[in-house]
Amino acid sequence: MVLLRILGIFYIGLILGGFGLHFWTVKMVHYVEGRGWIVALMFPVGAEIYWAIKEWRMVGFANLYTLAVIAYGMLCLLMAWMLTILEKNTAASAKETPVIKPDGEL
Repeated sequence: MVLLRILGIFYIGLILGGFGLHFWTVKMVHYVEGRGWIVALMFPVGAEIYWAIKEWRMVGFANLYTLAVIAYGMLCLLMAWMLTILEKNTAASAKETPVIKPDGEL
């Protein structure tokens, strides 16, 4: 139960981090291309991936934006993996737990 609460807080942090990363992407696109920010605003994940690759090619791998996008993607995958493991453990323990019917039978 404690792990579930920690994952819930972590999930909220990922959502807020995603909003922040998307805001950063839109601001960067507006600075670099002007009106292209509208397209970046409509396609969040695609815009982040596209601009991370574009920044990587222009500046190199070790720039803050590209590293932030990679870190955010890895954290999302970690969260999905943790939730999958938690779901499997919950399903396995539900099979082992006997169900007591209202009349007292198992």
